[in-house]
Amino acid sequence: MSVTWVLVAISCIGLIAVVLGAALLSPVVVTFDSASRKVRIRWLAMVDYLLPVPAAAGRSRLSIAGKPIGLPTRQAGKKAQQPEGAARKSRRLRRRLRRFLYRCLRDSTIRRVLLKQLVDLWKRLWRSAVLTRLRTGVCLADPGLNGMLAGALAQTGWDHRLGLRVNFVDDNSLFCEIRVHPHRIVKAFLFFLSGLPYKAIFKNWRATSQARPHS
Repeated sequence: MSVTWVLVAISCIGLIAVVLGAALLSPVVVTFDSASRKVRIRWLAMVDYLLPVPAAAGRSRLSIAGKPIGLPTRQAGKKAQQPEGAARKSRRLRRRLRRFLYRCLRDSTIRRVLLKQLVDLWKRLWRSAVLTRLRTGVCLADPGLNGMLAGALAQTGWDHRLGLRVNFVDDNSLFCEIRVHPHRIVKAFLFFLSGLPYKAIFKNWRATSQARPHS
C-alpha cells in the first residue's frame, strides 16, 4: 500500500512539473487591433482574455478552455475604516518601511548594485518580448503626399520591414502581435534577486529596527 502511495505521489509531482514547464515555456500572445479597439491575451491555447482599450465600448471577457468566466465589476463606495489600533499599527509599519528605504538609498553600496541590477533586469525583460506581427495602414489627408509617401516607402523597402501599407481609402489602422516568454521573465527576476547586496540590506534593516522612533 505504501509503495502505491509513493508511486502516486511521484506521478503527481511529475505531472505538476510537466504542467509548470509547459506554462513557463509557452509564450503569452498579446495582440492589439485598433480597428476593434481591443487587446487580446492568449496563453497555452486555453486562457483567452479580451480587454477593450480605454474609452472603447464593451466589457472585459475571460474564458478558460472555452468556458466564460465572470469577472467582478468595480462598485463605487466608501472604504471600510480600520479599527484605531490597527490603523496606528499600519502607520507605524509604513513609517518604519520609509526609514528603511531612505537608509538603503543613502548607502552607496546598495545604490551602485541596485542600479546595475535594475538596468540588467530591464534588458532581460525587454528581451523576453518578441514582436512577431506588425501591420499598419496609413492614409494621409493630402492625396499627393499620400502618393509620395507610398513611392518613397516602396523604393526604400521600409514598407515591408515595418509592415506599413499606404492606402487611399482612409484606412489608418494598427495591428501588432507580441509574444512574451514567461520563462525569460522568471529568469530575469531570479538573476535580479540573486545579485542584490543582502548583507548591506540586512545591516540597514537592523539599524532601522534598533533606532527609536522620533516622538
